[in-house]
Amino acid sequence: MIGNVLQKGPQAENRTIVAYGAEGLRHPPNHLYVVNNTMVNDRVEGSALSRLLRRPGLFVRVWGAPGRVKLMNNLLVGPGRALQGRGEQSHNLQSDDPGLVSRERFDYRLRDASPALGAGTALECDDGFSLTPVAQYRPRASEEPRVIHGAPDIGAYGRSRAAS
Repeated sequence: MIGNVLQKGPQAENRTIVAYGAEGLRHPPNHLYVVNNTMVNDRVEGSALSRLLRRPGLFVRVWGAPGRVKLMNNLLVGPGRALQGRGEQSHNLQSDDPGLVSRERFDYRLRDASPALGAGTALECDDGFSLTPVAQYRPRASEEPRVIHGAPDIGAYGRSRAAS
């Protein structure tokens, strides 16, 4: 899962944004790579029972014992736990205000002062697959090349030009 934009709406019943292995892990190898995604949790922390049980949102929930789970260079916006279950985490940024252009208008590109700029780590190939994002979303249902200038930016969007 590389370079995606995911948003959990305020009325969502389910508290988990990404679930892996919830119905069992059947066909090995079972590897999950969650790399350079922007995940926004706008879910209201629901019912009194949910608050009483202290069940905050989850960005990624992993069941079972997969061979490998890696969360790297992800921008996690809003409340919730980054990972529940087995997995490695590296260079993720979780914040309520990570310097997005406009969270209210679903414009999750990074402003020039965002702490996510240049805060990622260069990614190696794993299992023969490149983990480096090569494109990013462009409204309306399109894409554009993602160019990396120096250290990669965290999240689904990279800066459009080299830092000055």
